[in-house]
Amino acid sequence: MSNLQVGVGRADITPRSAVPMAGYPVIHPIDGGPRDHDGYVGRAGDSVGVADPTYARAVALTDGDGTAVLVSLDVCVVTAAVTATVRHRVRDAYGIPESSVMLVATHNHSGPDFTGHWTPVHPSVTAAVVDSVVRAVAEAVESRQPATAGVGVGHLEDLTVNRREATGPVDPDVPVLRLDAADGSCLALVYGYACHPVIVGTQNRSISGEFPGLCSAALEAVPGGPRVALFVNGGAGNINPRTFPYAGGENVVLAGRRGQDPRIRSIPAAARFATALGGEVLRTAAMTATGPLLPGQGAGGAVRAVEAPLKPADQLDRLLRHIPHNPAVAERWRTARSLTTEVSLLRLGPLVLLGIPGEPFVETALRLQSRTPDRLLRVAGYANDYPGYLSPPDEMAKNRYESVATPLSLDGVAQVLDAVDAMAEAV
Repeated sequence: MSNLQVGVGRADITPRSAVPMAGYPVIHPIDGGPRDHDGYVGRAGDSVGVADPTYARAVALTDGDGTAVLVSLDVCVVTAAVTATVRHRVRDAYGIPESSVMLVATHNHSGPDFTGHWTPVHPSVTAAVVDSVVRAVAEAVESRQPATAGVGVGHLEDLTVNRREATGPVDPDVPVLRLDAADGSCLALVYGYACHPVIVGTQNRSISGEFPGLCSAALEAVPGGPRVALFVNGGAGNINPRTFPYAGGENVVLAGRRGQDPRIRSIPAAARFATALGGEVLRTAAMTATGPLLPGQGAGGAVRAVEAPLKPADQLDRLLRHIPHNPAVAERWRTARSLTTEVSLLRLGPLVLLGIPGEPFVETALRLQSRTPDRLLRVAGYANDYPGYLSPPDEMAKNRYESVATPLSLDGVAQVLDAVDAMAEAV
């Protein structure tokens, strides 16, 4: 009999009133700035209504020696402050080490800016989401029961495109961790895909979970499906969805600039994408056997702090003129010489997540994931913090949106990526 115990939880984090939304800031042209946003129109104004609910989903695994907790949120980003608050409360309530708790954002561009990263928000907005996350974790920890685990990897070639190089790489893998109760019912699916959730366009001001939230909700509604389905984004920094029909290969954002055609950029379009992804998740899960944990598998985590240098003052000013941020965030960057962030590792039985803050590029994820062919290691982007894009050195040297849209210097990005490499060596 397996010594693995698994519990799941879910809490509604849908805003109850109008709030600033995240993902499409109003971008101001700057002299000599990147041309990536020619024709771009940002989203102005707070949310108006709710198209579909958004959630914090949690899974807790204990193998007898350690515990790991993963939380997936239907939001654009999580910050170090939010992660620290959740970790402290979980540690105080259950004694779970802070290093064993990972928060990932789906990078949903149709949800609230609940952290106030771009637009100031009332502290009660942040507090409400944090309280909901803690409730989801509490439900997961307190419902742990004997379980079995297994992993499979699906494949979806046609849904995504490299938005920087049309013939550049994408990550077509759909990793799936299946966690079953003793009676064979599915407790949880942890599934991944590398793609920006930007199908719903800037014209939308209704709160939605975008394709990840819609996909998870659909998986949870399938007869015999999981009680909770957690989406983990991958190396999506330079990966966008394709428009339908997907085999055409057109970047949905570029297609949408021709007029925000609702058939291309809308919640129904996101639901179609979610259905395609969910079908592959279900196929893979149905083919995945579960069993006791094997030697070397287990539950737990590790965190490595990184002190990453920021850009010089003139480059920070260029960023802040191009992409407005919360004045409090801008002031912190202007008065600091470095930013403290982290990389992390979470062992979920046969699946190991390598948590990278911010937005890693697909090339980084593919390189890291190929290093451990004997076990399933997958990059979890948008994990625990948000220091912006983490472009490879050759991309950082270019005048592109991603190289401008990070407060980190070239050396700062390199230090984060070096720490990721070091963490991967520990797997």
